[in-house]
Amino acid sequence: MKATKTLKKQTVTLLLITEFAGCVVLYGNLGDARNRIQSLTSQIGEITLQNSELKNEKELLLEKVSILSETINMKVQREKEQEEEIRQSYIPTRLPFQGTASYNGQEKELDGNPIAKFYNANGISIVATANGTVASVEGNRWTGVTVTVDHGNGYISIYKSNVESKVSEGERVTNETVLFQISAQNKELGYQIIENGAYIEPIELIESYG
Repeated sequence: MKATKTLKKQTVTLLLITEFAGCVVLYGNLGDARNRIQSLTSQIGEITLQNSELKNEKELLLEKVSILSETINMKVQREKEQEEEIRQSYIPTRLPFQGTASYNGQEKELDGNPIAKFYNANGISIVATANGTVASVEGNRWTGVTVTVDHGNGYISIYKSNVESKVSEGERVTNETVLFQISAQNKELGYQIIENGAYIEPIELIESYG
Protein backbone atom coordinates (compact mmCIF):
# COMPACT_ATOMS: atom_id res chain seq x y z
CA MET A 1 0.00 0.00 0.00
CA LYS A 2 2.76 2.37 0.97
CA ALA A 3 4.70 1.35 -2.14
CA THR A 4 1.68 2.15 -4.33
CA LYS A 5 1.33 5.69 -2.90
CA THR A 6 5.02 6.26 -3.43
CA LEU A 7 4.71 5.15 -7.05
CA LYS A 8 1.78 7.48 -7.61
CA LYS A 9 3.71 10.41 -6.15
CA GLN A 10 6.66 9.62 -8.33
CA THR A 11 4.39 9.38 -11.38
CA VAL A 12 2.70 12.72 -10.61
CA THR A 13 6.07 14.31 -9.98
CA LEU A 14 7.35 13.00 -13.31
CA LEU A 15 4.30 14.30 -15.12
CA LEU A 16 4.70 17.71 -13.50
CA ILE A 17 8.37 17.80 -14.40
CA THR A 18 7.56 16.78 -17.98
CA GLU A 19 4.81 19.41 -18.21
CA PHE A 20 7.12 22.03 -16.80
CA ALA A 21 9.84 21.07 -19.21
CA GLY A 22 7.33 21.34 -22.03
CA CYS A 23 6.31 24.79 -20.83
CA VAL A 24 9.95 25.83 -20.65
CA VAL A 25 10.51 24.63 -24.22
CA LEU A 26 7.28 26.30 -25.40
CA TYR A 27 8.25 29.55 -23.67
CA GLY A 28 11.66 29.37 -25.31
CA ASN A 29 10.01 28.78 -28.69
CA LEU A 30 7.65 31.72 -28.07
CA GLY A 31 10.66 33.89 -27.27
CA ASP A 32 12.38 32.81 -30.47
CA ALA A 33 9.17 33.45 -32.42
CA ARG A 34 8.85 36.92 -30.83
CA ASN A 35 12.43 37.73 -31.74
CA ARG A 36 11.87 36.45 -35.25
CA ILE A 37 8.72 38.55 -35.57
CA GLN A 38 10.61 41.62 -34.36
CA SER A 39 13.41 40.92 -36.86
CA LEU A 40 10.93 40.46 -39.70
CA THR A 41 9.08 43.61 -38.67
CA SER A 42 12.35 45.51 -38.74
CA GLN A 43 13.17 44.07 -42.17
CA ILE A 44 9.71 44.97 -43.45
CA GLY A 45 10.22 48.53 -42.20
CA GLU A 46 13.58 48.76 -43.99
CA ILE A 47 12.14 47.30 -47.18
CA THR A 48 9.18 49.70 -46.99
CA LEU A 49 11.59 52.62 -46.57
CA GLN A 50 13.71 51.40 -49.47
CA ASN A 51 10.58 51.02 -51.62
CA SER A 52 9.55 54.56 -50.74
CA GLU A 53 13.02 55.87 -51.64
CA LEU A 54 12.98 53.88 -54.88
CA LYS A 55 9.53 55.26 -55.69
CA ASN A 56 10.77 58.80 -55.13
CA GLU A 57 13.84 58.11 -57.30
CA LYS A 58 11.60 56.64 -59.99
CA GLU A 59 9.32 59.69 -59.95
CA LEU A 60 12.36 61.97 -60.12
CA LEU A 61 13.80 59.99 -63.04
CA LEU A 62 10.43 60.04 -64.83
CA GLU A 63 10.29 63.80 -64.35
CA LYS A 64 13.83 64.16 -65.74
CA VAL A 65 12.95 61.90 -68.68
CA SER A 66 9.84 63.98 -69.34
CA ILE A 67 11.84 67.23 -69.25
CA LEU A 68 14.55 65.71 -71.47
CA SER A 69 11.95 64.40 -73.92
CA GLU A 70 10.25 67.80 -74.06
CA THR A 71 13.61 69.50 -74.57
CA ILE A 72 14.49 67.11 -77.38
CA ASN A 73 11.09 67.59 -79.01
CA MET A 74 11.47 71.36 -78.80
CA LYS A 75 14.97 71.13 -80.27
CA VAL A 76 13.74 68.90 -83.11
CA GLN A 77 10.86 71.32 -83.75
CA ARG A 78 13.25 74.29 -83.79
CA GLU A 79 15.57 72.44 -86.17
CA LYS A 80 12.64 71.66 -88.47
CA GLU A 81 11.55 75.30 -88.39
CA GLN A 82 15.10 76.44 -89.09
CA GLU A 83 15.39 73.96 -91.96
CA GLU A 84 12.11 75.25 -93.36
CA GLU A 85 13.28 78.86 -93.01
CA ILE A 86 16.50 77.99 -94.81
CA ARG A 87 14.55 76.18 -97.54
CA GLN A 88 12.22 79.14 -97.96
CA SER A 89 15.15 81.56 -98.14
CA TYR A 90 16.22 79.92 -101.42
CA ILE A 91 12.81 80.28 -103.09
CA PRO A 92 12.52 83.57 -105.05
CA THR A 93 9.24 84.81 -103.60
CA ARG A 94 10.16 88.39 -102.70
CA LEU A 95 9.80 91.53 -104.79
CA PRO A 96 12.99 92.27 -106.76
CA PHE A 97 13.41 95.80 -105.43
CA GLN A 98 13.66 97.85 -102.27
CA GLY A 99 11.54 100.96 -102.38
CA THR A 100 8.67 102.07 -104.61
CA ALA A 101 7.89 100.71 -108.06
CA SER A 102 4.92 100.30 -110.37
CA TYR A 103 4.03 97.09 -112.17
CA ASN A 104 3.23 97.12 -115.86
CA GLY A 105 0.58 94.47 -116.24
CA GLN A 106 0.42 94.95 -120.03
CA GLU A 107 3.89 93.60 -120.80
CA LYS A 108 3.83 90.02 -119.61
CA GLU A 109 5.98 88.23 -122.20
CA LEU A 110 9.49 88.42 -123.60
CA ASP A 111 10.37 86.15 -126.51
CA GLY A 112 7.31 84.07 -125.67
CA ASN A 113 8.26 83.62 -122.00
CA PRO A 114 6.54 85.16 -118.96
CA ILE A 115 8.13 88.33 -117.59
CA ALA A 116 7.20 90.98 -115.03
CA LYS A 117 8.02 94.60 -115.90
CA PHE A 118 8.54 97.12 -113.12
CA TYR A 119 9.16 100.86 -113.33
CA ASN A 120 11.12 101.96 -110.33
CA ALA A 121 11.55 105.26 -108.60
CA ASN A 122 14.91 106.96 -109.01
CA GLY A 123 17.60 105.72 -106.61
CA ILE A 124 15.95 102.48 -105.45
CA SER A 125 17.85 99.19 -105.39
CA ILE A 126 17.16 96.08 -107.43
CA VAL A 127 17.87 93.10 -105.16
CA ALA A 128 18.00 89.33 -105.45
CA THR A 129 14.71 87.74 -104.46
CA ALA A 130 16.28 84.83 -102.54
CA ASN A 131 19.60 83.31 -101.52
CA GLY A 132 21.66 81.87 -104.34
CA THR A 133 24.71 82.21 -106.59
CA VAL A 134 25.14 84.54 -109.55
CA ALA A 135 25.25 82.15 -112.52
CA SER A 136 26.00 84.82 -115.11
CA VAL A 137 26.19 88.54 -115.82
CA GLU A 138 25.70 89.32 -119.51
CA GLY A 139 25.42 92.42 -121.68
CA ASN A 140 26.24 96.04 -120.95
CA ARG A 141 24.49 99.24 -119.94
CA TRP A 142 23.85 100.22 -123.56
CA THR A 143 22.36 96.96 -124.81
CA GLY A 144 20.99 95.87 -121.43
CA VAL A 145 22.45 93.83 -118.58
CA THR A 146 21.04 90.46 -117.54
CA VAL A 147 21.90 88.99 -114.14
CA THR A 148 20.97 85.35 -113.61
CA VAL A 149 20.84 83.90 -110.10
CA ASP A 150 20.73 80.15 -109.51
CA HIS A 151 19.02 79.31 -106.20
CA GLY A 152 20.17 75.68 -106.25
CA ASN A 153 16.72 74.12 -105.90
CA GLY A 154 15.35 74.22 -109.43
CA TYR A 155 14.62 77.96 -109.25
CA ILE A 156 16.51 80.53 -111.34
CA SER A 157 15.72 84.24 -111.21
CA ILE A 158 16.61 86.65 -114.02
CA TYR A 159 16.96 90.43 -113.74
CA LYS A 160 17.18 92.73 -116.78
CA SER A 161 18.13 96.39 -116.58
CA ASN A 162 20.08 99.08 -118.46
CA VAL A 163 22.42 99.94 -115.58
CA GLU A 164 25.71 98.37 -114.60
CA SER A 165 25.57 95.28 -112.41
CA LYS A 166 26.77 95.48 -108.83
CA VAL A 167 27.58 91.74 -108.72
CA SER A 168 29.77 89.34 -110.68
CA GLU A 169 29.52 85.73 -111.78
CA GLY A 170 30.05 83.20 -108.97
CA GLU A 171 29.14 85.67 -106.20
CA ARG A 172 26.91 84.46 -103.38
CA VAL A 173 23.82 86.62 -102.87
CA THR A 174 20.98 86.96 -100.37
CA ASN A 175 17.60 88.66 -100.60
CA GLU A 176 19.33 91.89 -99.54
CA THR A 177 22.14 91.82 -102.10
CA VAL A 178 21.92 94.79 -104.49
CA LEU A 179 22.12 93.74 -108.15
CA PHE A 180 21.45 97.13 -109.75
CA GLN A 181 21.14 100.70 -108.53
CA ILE A 182 18.38 102.43 -110.49
CA SER A 183 19.25 105.74 -112.13
CA ALA A 184 17.04 108.56 -113.35
CA GLN A 185 17.63 107.54 -116.99
CA ASN A 186 17.03 103.79 -116.58
CA LYS A 187 14.13 102.91 -114.31
CA GLU A 188 12.83 99.76 -116.01
CA LEU A 189 13.38 96.26 -114.65
CA GLY A 190 12.46 93.01 -116.36
CA TYR A 191 12.09 90.08 -113.96
CA GLN A 192 11.74 86.39 -114.87
CA ILE A 193 11.74 83.08 -113.00
CA ILE A 194 12.58 79.61 -114.23
CA GLU A 195 11.32 76.62 -112.24
CA ASN A 196 12.78 73.21 -113.11
CA GLY A 197 13.74 74.33 -116.60
CA ALA A 198 10.50 76.13 -117.50
CA TYR A 199 9.60 79.82 -117.29
CA ILE A 200 6.76 80.59 -114.88
CA GLU A 201 4.76 83.72 -114.12
CA PRO A 202 6.86 85.66 -111.55
CA ILE A 203 3.92 87.55 -110.04
CA GLU A 204 2.05 84.32 -109.32
CA LEU A 205 5.01 82.93 -107.33
CA ILE A 206 5.33 86.20 -105.41
CA GLU A 207 1.60 86.28 -104.63
CA SER A 208 1.44 82.58 -103.69
CA TYR A 209 3.81 83.25 -100.78
CA GLY A 210 2.06 86.46 -99.83
